[in-house]
Amino acid sequence: MQFGKGARSGQAMFQSRDHGQTVASRINRSYVRRRDARKPVVLVIDDCAEARDLYCAYLEFHGFGAETAEDGPSGIASAVALGPDAIVLDFSMPRMDGAEVLRRLKADARTRSIPVVMVTAVPELVDREARGACAAFLEKPCEPDRLMETLDELTPSESPLGRESDRSGA
Repeated sequence: MQFGKGARSGQAMFQSRDHGQTVASRINRSYVRRRDARKPVVLVIDDCAEARDLYCAYLEFHGFGAETAEDGPSGIASAVALGPDAIVLDFSMPRMDGAEVLRRLKADARTRSIPVVMVTAVPELVDREARGACAAFLEKPCEPDRLMETLDELTPSESPLGRESDRSGA
């Protein structure tokens, strides 16, 4: 990582005043983004880096803020810390699968009300309880437009797609 460059995971580099050393530190980019832009923030929890990058690029292109987590435990911690407007959650992940992540998110009062969109390539493995706890359930490959429509329905009225359609109708 280069000095002055942030990474999608929220890593940033800072230079210490005392010793001139570069120190890596985790920052929460969402708070700055939300204060300045008032756009809904979506947390993407997926173990596949390519999927995370694809979802984030598409979300940001459509005016959403995007944060990522690479596994279940870090996804739960990020959801608690960020309080995103919605979560896109992969079902098949190592360490903790999407169903367990979803169960823990819904059991925690701090994250219970966050809508979760579960995406999976193996829908037959997702039980009825997990499907019922999701705000939406999409199969991979998931058409990006379908994901955007789903998130637009689940996020606050300041949702980017909602504003576009409001402007075009006026």
